Amino acid sequence: MILGFDAKRAYRNRTGLGNYSRVLLQALAHLVSKAENEAHQLHLYGPKPDSELLRSFQHADFQHHHPEKWLHQLFPAFWRSSVLTKQLQSDGIQLYHGLSAELPWGISKSGIKSVVTVHDLIFLRYPENYTWFDRRMYTYKLERAVDEADHIVATSHFTAQDLVELLRVNPQKISVHYQDCQPAFKHISSQQSDNTSLVHLGLNRPFLLVVGTIEKRKNGLRLAKAFQKALEMEHIDLVFVGKATAFTELIKQVKFSANAHARIKILENLPFYLLPELYRNCLFHVYVSEYEGFGIPILEALNAGKTSLTSAVGCFSEVGGEAVHYCDAFQVDSIAQGLHDLYLNESFRFSLEARTFEQAAKFSSDLLAVQTCDLYRRLLSA
Repeated sequence: MILGFDAKRAYRNRTGLGNYSRVLLQALAHLVSKAENEAHQLHLYGPKPDSELLRSFQHADFQHHHPEKWLHQLFPAFWRSSVLTKQLQSDGIQLYHGLSAELPWGISKSGIKSVVTVHDLIFLRYPENYTWFDRRMYTYKLERAVDEADHIVATSHFTAQDLVELLRVNPQKISVHYQDCQPAFKHISSQQSDNTSLVHLGLNRPFLLVVGTIEKRKNGLRLAKAFQKALEMEHIDLVFVGKATAFTELIKQVKFSANAHARIKILENLPFYLLPELYRNCLFHVYVSEYEGFGIPILEALNAGKTSLTSAVGCFSEVGGEAVHYCDAFQVDSIAQGLHDLYLNESFRFSLEARTFEQAAKFSSDLLAVQTCDLYRRLLSA
C-alpha cells in the first residue's frame, strides 16, 4: 500500500489532535515494518514541522512532503486544500487519510481512496465558543470531507452519533476506532514518588488534578464552586494544568475564602515530562467537561492507576467504563457530591482504582493500527 497522511497536526500540534496523529502514525509504521509479504510506503504531507516534534518520526521510514513553491509556503492552507490532490496523484498515493476532519479538494474524483478522522463536532454543539468565520469554515471543511471521503473514522460512538444526527451521515460509512494516549503515560506505576519537582511547583499537599485547556466547555467554573462547597476537603488542593484563556479569570474571580482561594492552583506551560508525575501523585483526577469527542485525560489517568470524577453523559463512559465515578457536570451540587464520594470514601475510591489498568488495556495503539490497516485494505480491494 502507498499511503498518504495529512501531517499538519502531527508536525505542529502538541496536544489533542497532534497526539492522536503521532500515536497512530507511529503505530502504523511499526505494524507495516513487520509485514513480510507486503511492501508499504508512508507519505506525510504538511508544513515544515516543529523540530522537536519531528523527532517523533526519526525512527520510522516516513517520506516527508512540504510545500515547495514560495506561494504555497506563504499560504500552506491553500496548498493543503487546493493543490495537494495533484501532488498525491503524482506521488502515486493509493489512499489518503485526513487525520483531522479535512480532505483536499477533488480527492473523490482523483481515483485515490480517502479516509477522514472526525474527533468531535464541538463547533456545532457549542457555536458560541467560535467566531462566525471559524464556524463557517470548520462546517464547510467537515461537510465537504465527510461527503468526499470513502469512509469516516470517529474516535468514539458519541462522535459517530453526532455525525449521524447533525450532518445526516450514513452510519454504514462510519467506523469507530478508539484512540490511545502517548507512550509516556503507559505503564506508569501508581506508587507515589517523592519527586522534588512537585514541591517546586508548590504541590506539597494532597491534590486533585484537572488537565486540559482552561475554557468554558471544560467546566472549571462549576468545578471550582463545587470544590468550595466540599468543606471536608480543606486540606487538599485543586490543581488545573493547561493553557489559560480569558475564561481562566472567571475561575480566579470566584469569591472563595482566603484559605479556599489559596487551595486552587493553575499551572501553565508545565513541562510535558512532569505531567505523568502529576497523574501518579494526585489523589484522583477530575474531568467534568461538558462535551468532548473522546476524553484522553481520563485514559492518561487510568494508566497511572488513578480514577476520575467525570461527566455522566457523552463519550466519557466509553473511556472510563466502570473504573471512574460519574456526576452531572451541569450541576454544582452533583460535582460536589462526587468529590465527597471519592475523597471521603477511600474504600470506594480504591475499588475503582483496582479496575483502572484493566480498563486502560482496552485502548491500544497496536489495535488502532490493525483496525486502520484493515480498513485501508478493504477500501483498496473494493
